[in-house]
Amino acid sequence: MSAMTELAAAVRPAKRTPYVSLRVKLLVGFSLLFSAVYVGAFYWFYQFSTNAALDFIKSELTDTANGAVEGLDADAFAGLVRDAQPNAAGRTDDPRYQQILSWLSTAHNLDPRAYPYTYVPGPDQGGQRTNYFVVDYLQVADPSRAAGFKEQYFLNSGFSRDGLTEMAYRLEPYTDQWGQWVSAYAPIKDSSGQVVGGLGVDFKADYVYRIQRAILDNVGIAFVATYSVLLVLIFLVSRALTRPIVALTIAAKRIGEGDYAQDLSLLQGRWSRDEIVEMSEVFDIMVAKVSAREEMLARKVEALTIQIDQAQRHREVTEIVETDFFKELQSKARQMRDRHSAAYRSEISP
Repeated sequence: MSAMTELAAAVRPAKRTPYVSLRVKLLVGFSLLFSAVYVGAFYWFYQFSTNAALDFIKSELTDTANGAVEGLDADAFAGLVRDAQPNAAGRTDDPRYQQILSWLSTAHNLDPRAYPYTYVPGPDQGGQRTNYFVVDYLQVADPSRAAGFKEQYFLNSGFSRDGLTEMAYRLEPYTDQWGQWVSAYAPIKDSSGQVVGGLGVDFKADYVYRIQRAILDNVGIAFVATYSVLLVLIFLVSRALTRPIVALTIAAKRIGEGDYAQDLSLLQGRWSRDEIVEMSEVFDIMVAKVSAREEMLARKVEALTIQIDQAQRHREVTEIVETDFFKELQSKARQMRDRHSAAYRSEISP
């Protein structure tokens, strides 16, 4: 392979890959990065807000349950459970039932979110624990859905005997035959301090869902607004960062095409030095050197061309002088000069 062929192979451009501008890369990269951060922050804040709302609901359930227990005549409740029997209507004729139902109704009126009821533990059946409803506020609000006096129900796994020893909660919304709820349970203690039953307070789960939706809506609006502003800022910042690089790239292309009259001073007139400023200064120095070398090379080429032309003419003249034809012409020319000289002398001789 000749030297020229090797040189041509060395300068052959590499295979071109799809062009993606630096601005697009920065915009996409920062957008993806901040999207991940924002999604994580949104999820954390949503969970935090939901937990805070559930803590608030827990506090409200606690206050309502404690207030309902404190206002309940525990001794009358114990006597009702011990002595009374259910009637055909699913209640009882014992006046203590109505007394307790009236108090539960008062507790609901004080906090309309609350649906209180009382219960006592029942026997185990088939390996499952049971409770008995005693007085259910729904006998006032919605008798068709209310639990009857001493109506037995099986306990779900993990919630057996809730509230019969200490305050207990069920804050994850759950569904039963009466609806969807979150609940708190508190023990009912008689005058001697003995636990004689439990009091449950249910809040409709719609209340929790409304809070979660409100948090989601408010946080979502703030997220969309902030994210939109952030995207605009990312676009502006990426544009500001890539503008000098784009200008430098354009100047480099023109320099590569031989146009050395590029003004890079705008890239250097910045309030602080950075890589772009240093690169533009290096380009200025490089362009000056390349331009000077090209001018010097042009002068050398011109001088060399003149020398080559002179040498070529000298060689051509030499070749012509050394030919037999030229020598014959020279001989004839001498002979003619000699004849003219002899004739001239003969004419002027006396």
